[in-house]
Amino acid sequence: QLYVNRVFITDELKDLIPEWLRFVRGIIDTASLDLNVSREMLQHNATLLKIRKAVTKRVLSELAKKIKKDPQAYEAFWANFGRVLKEGIYEDADNRDLILKICRFYSLQQDKMISLEDYIEAMPQTQNEIYYLASDSVKAAKRSPHIEGFAEKDIDVLLMTDPIDEFWIST
Repeated sequence: QLYVNRVFITDELKDLIPEWLRFVRGIIDTASLDLNVSREMLQHNATLLKIRKAVTKRVLSELAKKIKKDPQAYEAFWANFGRVLKEGIYEDADNRDLILKICRFYSLQQDKMISLEDYIEAMPQTQNEIYYLASDSVKAAKRSPHIEGFAEKDIDVLLMTDPIDEFWIST
């Protein structure tokens, strides 16, 4: 919902947050807009663009804090909304790095969801690439013959099991 100086303006403003943050609900109260603003004026308003960017950064910042403060709660959050967040990697080039920091991927060696940062920290000094396998499920990926060589060499592989993964990986 959008308010200007505590006066309700609209709850039909789709561009206030990016589509990939569609799970976020809240109220934005600003003094930066006129009270008599029309819906047409809101569609191409520079102030709303600034608000959108600020809200996006704030949500990503709060999620990063949640990871540190309560990793188990974030794990549950990720199970519910991770696919939606990954859409942002593909759609939002400005925030791609921030989104990647809060993303979780299944690690073949660790047998759990980890961050890219965790993967990179665990990489051997001689490894320069991030290895991944896109598959329909963790179970199917573990049975893939492509994994065998990595397992024999004790190299971790990230398993990408969400359909959106194949889109953003190419970016």
